[in-house]
Amino acid sequence: MVKGYEVVIGLETHAELSTESKIYCSCKNQFGLEVNSQVCPICMGMPGTLPTLNEKVVDYAIKMGHALNCTINRVCKQDRKNYFYPDLPKAYQISQADVPLCENGYVDILSDGEVRRIGVTRIHIEEDAGKLLHSDKFHGSSLVDLNRCGVPLIEIVSEPDMKSSAEAKIYLETLKSILKYLDICDCKMQEGSIRCDVNVSVHKPGEPLGTRTEMKNVNSFSAAVRGIDYEINRQIEILEAGGTITQETRRWDDVKGVSTSMRSKEDAQDYRYFPEPDLLTIVVEQERVDELKKQIPELPNAKLLRYVNDFGITLKEATFVSESVELAGLFDECTAKGKAAPKSYISWIVGDLVKYLNDTGKTIADTKLTADKLIDLVDVINAKTISNASGKKVFAVLLEQDKAVKDIIAELGLSQVSDSAALEKIADEVLAANEKSVADFKNGKTNALGYFVNLVGDVVGGSVPPNFDKSTHGSSADLVAMVFTENAKENPWKTTYAEEAGFKPGDSIVTHFSAYLGNANIDHDSKTGQRLLTTLSTGLLGSASGLASCLADYDASYAINNKVSFAFIVLCPEHAATIAKDFPDQRAARDFMRETAAMPYKFYSQETCVPGKDFGPYDENTFIP
Repeated sequence: MVKGYEVVIGLETHAELSTESKIYCSCKNQFGLEVNSQVCPICMGMPGTLPTLNEKVVDYAIKMGHALNCTINRVCKQDRKNYFYPDLPKAYQISQADVPLCENGYVDILSDGEVRRIGVTRIHIEEDAGKLLHSDKFHGSSLVDLNRCGVPLIEIVSEPDMKSSAEAKIYLETLKSILKYLDICDCKMQEGSIRCDVNVSVHKPGEPLGTRTEMKNVNSFSAAVRGIDYEINRQIEILEAGGTITQETRRWDDVKGVSTSMRSKEDAQDYRYFPEPDLLTIVVEQERVDELKKQIPELPNAKLLRYVNDFGITLKEATFVSESVELAGLFDECTAKGKAAPKSYISWIVGDLVKYLNDTGKTIADTKLTADKLIDLVDVINAKTISNASGKKVFAVLLEQDKAVKDIIAELGLSQVSDSAALEKIADEVLAANEKSVADFKNGKTNALGYFVNLVGDVVGGSVPPNFDKSTHGSSADLVAMVFTENAKENPWKTTYAEEAGFKPGDSIVTHFSAYLGNANIDHDSKTGQRLLTTLSTGLLGSASGLASCLADYDASYAINNKVSFAFIVLCPEHAATIAKDFPDQRAARDFMRETAAMPYKFYSQETCVPGKDFGPYDENTFIP
């Protein structure tokens, strides 16, 4: 509904078929060749020539008919559609009028989370026209290129079932992905391989359908959306002003964002259809129709639903992958052969792989990546043999070089060091070789931690196991624990300290860090000690019991770090009771539980807080229900 009007949209989609030769002659069917180099007396419309139907065109049309759930007319004919245009040398086009090859079908699309069924009136075969060339170099004239004349087309005519430009775009994208899956059209819109005519009308609810107008040869989906929206508003403005809509054909100018009238809309009688006398009736055996149906793969709309329902993939990811034959093929092979969760594969495909393909302009076939190699990579990451960060380095090599995952890991030295004693020895050596930095750290320059992180990372080649046991004590062990935490920033909040160190809710992690502070000669109650302790337990480690312990030992932290504590509770609401239990007094615990009772929280400035409610101490901002 737009401005009180119902919108009715129907589309006529033309797709050039990827046959080797044209529809009625043996001229090459290829885009971009020298002007008028792929022509012969037949496609030039010379008198006395006879066309011969390309059998592959019929097969491709039947495949699309099966994909769109159509009835296949095994006996049909071809007709002459008579009209004059400079790029049509015969002054007629061979098409199909009353008996198309396929009819009465449908396609399901997903719009706003709901399945919408769009009817397909018919699919028929026809020949394309030539192409007019316009240029200032021609001194006011236009030239014609007949290379496209006779290129085979299927025209897919929808029912007027679409109610918005958004639905029209989804329908077009669905048709495009189906054509690519069937491998019957390259769908290169910049080459005119797929284009559409748009029919639009509007009417008040309960009134008869309005008069439709048609926009011809819109050659991009985004242009179709803009053209439809423009036409809807144009028609509504005319009707609101008391005018009437004229049935006509209009030309969409995507640069100017307007449509202009071309001619009054023709009806079927204007084309003076009659059976093509130079071509025999098309007769397709039932066995052939059945055989072509068996060749139909799982289609993208079916894949999308399967990915979402069976694998738990997000709708956005499922749509993105299912629309690409290559990406879907790789993902399907991974899920069929691999044992890891499907989401593990999808993250690499829609992330690093797609970025590489976009940056380089390559296809998956141009790379060295295979499903088996991606499966191996995910397996070694899940086994903690390498970190996810190291996995990205391996993946980059897999794209360029034909090597096994284990060989790349060995060559780059990416295997994680998991021996605690070996790691502590490295940390001791780093501390001993950097006494000044250690002294700076002890004196409150906590940014020296980053320097230690880099040094230890250099020694172990960045291969720090994110699940390293941090429960050991001693200055070097605690430094290593902090280093590992820093290196585990791939997922700093979700991977909690409590999970990695084996702590249970209620355990006091602050005891562990108090020991570290003591060994580092940092005053337990100093601002530096308090800040370091709170930062480690909330910002880096994200531990429920660590936060509880910090707040219990330093009740001032409840006021100072109110915002931080609420941010953590939003992530881990199940630990709220544990944290509240360890507060130093009942009032603080009661306030804390009241404030965390309603989830999720929204972030507001202090000025927006509801007056009269005691939410406890505030920082400059606070979380409220």
